[in-house]
Amino acid sequence: MSTDEFFTDQQIHDFFMKGLSWGVRVLRGVAYFGVALMLLRSNSYGLLNQTSVAIAIGILGAGSASARLAQTAIAVLLFMAILPIGIFGSLRALFG
Repeated sequence: MSTDEFFTDQQIHDFFMKGLSWGVRVLRGVAYFGVALMLLRSNSYGLLNQTSVAIAIGILGAGSASARLAQTAIAVLLFMAILPIGIFGSLRALFG
């Protein structure tokens, strides 16, 4: 019995492509986690459980259907990192 009888070329190709797809998803999840954690640590809002929030965003980013939600969360975190919490008090005093 030779090794040619176990798997066809198409089966090997499908297996490789499935592994590549899962590898890209894991890499994307890790990237979302890293960006989220960096943005959470650089904002001035004092959020508790920063690592847990970053893990949740990373898990959302790993999924294909929930990646848009993770991108929205990162956009909110970027907004929070750019605008410090004191600016909202200044805007309230200016307009209110």
